[in-house]
Amino acid sequence: MIEEDHPVSYALVTKNGPAIVNIKVTGVGIKPEILPTLFSKFVTKASGGTGVGLFISKNIVKAHGGKICAGNNSNAKKFFQWHKC
Repeated sequence: MIEEDHPVSYALVTKNGPAIVNIKVTGVGIKPEILPTLFSKFVTKASGGTGVGLFISKNIVKAHGGKICAGNNSNAKKFFQWHKC
């Protein structure tokens, strides 16, 4: 779930290799304790979330030969990245 009032930026990078899609969201970031299981079924800390969105996203990206990852950068922005390997 993307918090309201937090800008989202998208970028497509295609330098010398596979395309990489970056999504950055400002806000509170992803809790460190949830990162290892973030792409598993039924993992959520959001109210009203089902915990299947990122699981489905991971499987779609994987089905197309890619990888997806997530994390926090130094100024508490969360990011998602996927690319074809």
